[in-house]
Amino acid sequence: MRGFEIFRTAGDHFVARTPRTAMKAVEAQVLPMEAFITLGTSVKSLAEEPYDLLEIERVLSREDLDLATNRLLVDVFRKLTGNPDQEIALFAAESINLIENRYNRAIEQRKEELDRDGGAHALLELVRLYYEYAQLNRRVASMRDFYLREARGWLEKLPDTLQAGFAAVRPMVMVFVELGLYDRAVMTIDQFGSREEQTSYLLLRAEVEFRRRDFVAVFEICTRLLEREDRLSEEQRRLAAYWLGRE
Repeated sequence: MRGFEIFRTAGDHFVARTPRTAMKAVEAQVLPMEAFITLGTSVKSLAEEPYDLLEIERVLSREDLDLATNRLLVDVFRKLTGNPDQEIALFAAESINLIENRYNRAIEQRKEELDRDGGAHALLELVRLYYEYAQLNRRVASMRDFYLREARGWLEKLPDTLQAGFAAVRPMVMVFVELGLYDRAVMTIDQFGSREEQTSYLLLRAEVEFRRRDFVAVFEICTRLLEREDRLSEEQRRLAAYWLGRE
């Protein structure tokens, strides 16, 4: 068997389901290197049906997942809890619990850290974690609002002299946005906005005004951004241009 001929004779040999097993098969000379290359570089969205449960399980095994990935996984698992195959439905329910438990553990760790030294870092992390928890439950209004209120409660405990970078400020702003407190969101941007990250804060301000449906303000901010297009990343430029209807 040579190279990509394995894909024309799939029923006649071992079929690897994951890149790891493909590599082991290559090392054992059961499959050619093309099997690993194809499987290792093939890209399929986790949300694409029919769901690739092996790939979903592989991603779920990582504990350093970002909010976007966790949100996508929870959305998929919520659909799968209604699967007629009880084993799949159980897997989905347990997976949701796994993700939520990771947040619960992280929240408890930050509270313990806060009890020990009262540091602002722990407060910022609690705001972020509760905001993300709310996003995971965004389709269940009562739960979403509960976690947003928890986030705001910790946010109100932050010291007035706090210094924070953009990565910490964005969840703070979005808590106010999700609660409909747009003026508070803008005040937070004004409080923490820095010259070094001015572009990021301007885009965040545009996002706030978009959610407030002040499209004139969005237009003005994006026009300002495109006046210094050379300072924007390609993603930032395209976003500003999209909001202005140029792309």
